[in-house]
Amino acid sequence: MSDPAPGGQTIMVQTDAPPRKVPWHRRVPSARRLIVFSLIVFPLAVATLVAGFLYIRMIPELEKTGGAWKTFQTWVEEPGKLAFEGKERMNILVVGVDYNHDERGMPYTKGARTDTIMVLSLDPKAQMLNVLSIPRDLRVLISEEHGYEKINSAYSFGGIDQTRETVSQFLGVPIHHFVIVKVYGVPKMVDALGGVPIDVEKDMDYDDNWGKLHIHLKKGHQVLDGPEVIGYSRFRHDEEGDRGRIRRQQQVIRALVDRLKDPAIVLKLNQIAKVVKENIETDLAIAQMLDLAMLYKDFDRSKMRSGKVDGDDCVDGNGISYIEPYGPENERMIMSLLKMPPNLNVSDLQVEVLNGSGTQGAGRDLVESLRAQGFQIVRVARADRSDVEITQVILYGQGRLRTHLATVIPGADILIENPRPKEMGPQITILLGKDMAPPPPVALPQNDYPTYVPDPQPDFEPEPAPEPEPEPEPVMPEPVDTGASEPVEVTPPPEPVPEEIPLEPAPEPAPVEPAPQPEPAPEPAPEGPPG
Repeated sequence: MSDPAPGGQTIMVQTDAPPRKVPWHRRVPSARRLIVFSLIVFPLAVATLVAGFLYIRMIPELEKTGGAWKTFQTWVEEPGKLAFEGKERMNILVVGVDYNHDERGMPYTKGARTDTIMVLSLDPKAQMLNVLSIPRDLRVLISEEHGYEKINSAYSFGGIDQTRETVSQFLGVPIHHFVIVKVYGVPKMVDALGGVPIDVEKDMDYDDNWGKLHIHLKKGHQVLDGPEVIGYSRFRHDEEGDRGRIRRQQQVIRALVDRLKDPAIVLKLNQIAKVVKENIETDLAIAQMLDLAMLYKDFDRSKMRSGKVDGDDCVDGNGISYIEPYGPENERMIMSLLKMPPNLNVSDLQVEVLNGSGTQGAGRDLVESLRAQGFQIVRVARADRSDVEITQVILYGQGRLRTHLATVIPGADILIENPRPKEMGPQITILLGKDMAPPPPVALPQNDYPTYVPDPQPDFEPEPAPEPEPEPEPVMPEPVDTGASEPVEVTPPPEPVPEEIPLEPAPEPAPVEPAPQPEPAPEPAPEGPPG
C-alpha cells in the first residue's frame, strides 16, 4: 500500500491485508482467452443460429402445435416431450425407395421397391440410439393376400403402409413413425453437406447402365461426394453380397452424424433444408423433428448400437435368390436393439415360471421364447394353485421391464414389488394362468356314413370241412318202348374221326461235293553216283 508524502515522494507501507485477486480475463493472455471464449460461446452461438433459423422458417407449422413461443419453450425445458408424447420408446422406420426405369431410361415410382430398410429406436432421455438393418432380400410373410415374398416387395404391393405393417409383424415391435428417403435425393443431401469423409474398405468397380449406377472407388480414406456415397453404400457385388452392403450403409450413417456436428454446417442450413424438403417424406411433425434434434444434439456417438437381421442364402425353384431368416439369433438381436430398456442386461436377471393353469406343459413356448431373448430361467415348476385365470408377472424392482414384458406376454397382469436380493429368489416371477394354456383339441364332427363292423369271431375251433363226395357214374339211357314187339336199341352217335392231314415229304438234302483230294507229292529221285 502506498501513500503520497509531502514533496511528492511515495512511502511504501506494509499492511496485513490480503492481496487482491486479478480477474481471470486479465491473467490469461489474449490468445488463450480467445480460445476459451470460442470453446464456450461458439457452440452456443451455433445452436442459437440453428434454432433461430428453423424457428423463423417453421413458424406457420409451429402455430399448429399451440404457438411458436410455447413450442420453443418446451424444446428448451422438456426436450423430447413433443416427440415422444408419453411413450417410453420410439421406433422409426427408415426406407430408401429406388426407382424403376422405362425404355428411355427415365425413372418412375410405380411398382418401386425399397432399396434400404432400417429401424431406429430412441428413448425420451437420449440414452440410446439403436439401428437395426433388414436385408431387402429377406423372405417374410408380406400379408395373407400376397404370401411370402422378399421384404422389399411390400412397398410395391401397398406403399409405406404395407411396408410398415410387414416390418412390424416380422420384428414383433410397433412402428411409431416412418421416414421415406428418395434414393436419388441422397446425393443432393450429401453435396449440400460438402461431402462425407469415408474410409473406403476396398477397390470397387461396377456399372449398371439400366439402373443408372456407376461405382468406381479406390481403397483408402477420402471425402466422397453424393454419387460416390450412393455407390459405396449400394455396392454388393462381392462375396459378402447384401451383408457387406448393410455394414457399409451403417458406416455412412455414422459418418453423416459426425458431419452434422461440424459447426460449419450452420452456413449451409438454407440449402440443406431445401434438399430435405424435396427428398424426404415423413409422418413426423415439424415440431417433433426439431424436438428430436434438440434432444439428441449432445448424444455421444460411441453409444450408438447397430445390428442386422441375418439368415441363410437360398435359391427357389425359379432360380431366384433370397435370404431365409434365422430364428433364435435374430430374436436375440431384435430383443437387444428394439425391445430392451437402455443399459439393461437381461442375462443377469433370474426368472422363475410357475404353472398355475392346471394344464401340463402350458408355459413351454413362453420359456423357450424368454431363453431365446437372453433371460436366465432358473426354475420351471407347478404353482401351489391350479385355478389361476389371468397370467401374472411380478417384477421385484425391475419396473423398466414393464413395457417390454407387456409385449412379450400380452394381457398379463404386471405387478411391481420392492427389490429383493438374489438369495431370496428370482427378480421376476411369472405365474401362468388358464389364458396361457393351449386350447383343447378340436373334436371332428361325426359323419352319417355307415361304418363297417366285422363279424364276431367264434370262441371255439371250427369243425373240419366234410370231404367231397365221389362223382356218380354216368347212367345209360333206358330203351324206349315204341309199342313194337321187339325193343329198339338206341345207338349212340359215332365218335368223330379226326381228319388226316397229308404230310409233305421233307426236301432231299443237296448233294455234297467231295472235297478235292490233295495231289501226291512227287517222289524224290534216287540218289546215285554222278554220271
